[in-house]
Amino acid sequence: MPRFLYDIEMRWSGRASERGLGFRLTRSDALPEWIAVDRVALERLLSSLTAARAEFQRESERELLALSMGIARRLLRAELRANDAALAGKLAELLGCLERESSIRVLANPDDLAAVDALLAAEGKRLLDGLPFQLQPDPRLPAGSLALEGDRARVESIAEDELARLEALLLDGSLDAADAPPAPEDGPHGA
Repeated sequence: MPRFLYDIEMRWSGRASERGLGFRLTRSDALPEWIAVDRVALERLLSSLTAARAEFQRESERELLALSMGIARRLLRAELRANDAALAGKLAELLGCLERESSIRVLANPDDLAAVDALLAAEGKRLLDGLPFQLQPDPRLPAGSLALEGDRARVESIAEDELARLEALLLDGSLDAADAPPAPEDGPHGA
């Protein structure tokens, strides 16, 4: 019996490890010295259990990722309205991508307009290098996103784009969670 159990543990711990799972065989003190077992049926059972556990783990990871991404989206949408430093950082980042313009239109989702307006009223000249600016609602922009338009170009900071890219990389396994970049402030997107 000990040799039989050792063989099972060695064989199935290796297979489980290949799938990112653990396999541990524990023995009771009350284990009989001999048992009768259908070895083929036992192999099928262990194979089925290993495959089912691996699928359960993959599905759990997908569900956890979906939950995490949903939370991240909610936080990003609310951040623009609640965090002046994040809003100022987005404006500065976008302005750095826009060539020198004679005036700028600052575009925001209508839900974010009051927060953007309050910040621009207080610090607009400093944040926008003294350029004249106009604040306009843009319902096409997702909540938590901004755009700057000059006479020749438009740059956007779309939170959803970066989250969608990160989610796709995590879902297809191209990026391990440990290798994921820190949550970005939002990269600018030229249009």
